[in-house]
Amino acid sequence: MSNTKSSGIEDNIKDIVKSTVKNPNPVNMSIKETDSEKAKIKADLFNRLWNITSKRGVPKFESTEEAAFLIEEYFKDCAEANLRPTIRGLAASLGTVYSTLNDWENGARDGKLGNAYSALIKKAKQFIAEYDELLAVEGVDNPILYMFRAKNYYGMQDKQDITITPNNNLEAGHTPDEIAKQIESDIPIDME
Repeated sequence: MSNTKSSGIEDNIKDIVKSTVKNPNPVNMSIKETDSEKAKIKADLFNRLWNITSKRGVPKFESTEEAAFLIEEYFKDCAEANLRPTIRGLAASLGTVYSTLNDWENGARDGKLGNAYSALIKKAKQFIAEYDELLAVEGVDNPILYMFRAKNYYGMQDKQDITITPNNNLEAGHTPDEIAKQIESDIPIDME
């Protein structure tokens, strides 16, 4: 990569960083002294999420390198705030929504970014999926939570293949009279 192009990317990334710091007055969810432990956890999660969300702004990027930088910053923010990275958070970090992120992953809306951008999204989503899987395998998360996330976000499914083969005597090669006799003999007779 030439120095001119590298410098251009670095300038764009600096502009992205400047534009993502949007809210100097963070919102804090407060709790009452008598609130339950669950309420304290909710408030803490809200405040940590708000902290990283308020830094985002609406990022704009022109290359896969700039998008990769935004994704890396999202993962760093999650690590610093002790928050689990999510697919929707990944989308927000790129200034988009879940459905558009999936379109990008599948190659739709590639425009000028091309296939490399699709691979970048797949790699980031794979990291999130692997992290979720490890949390379930190591007993940190309830395995049912992982199964839900895996089916809804990672394309896994409960699937059972059943093959039904016809087992009748009405195969090709029988005359219409032979088929009629077979049908007649297969009809149950009510003896009441």
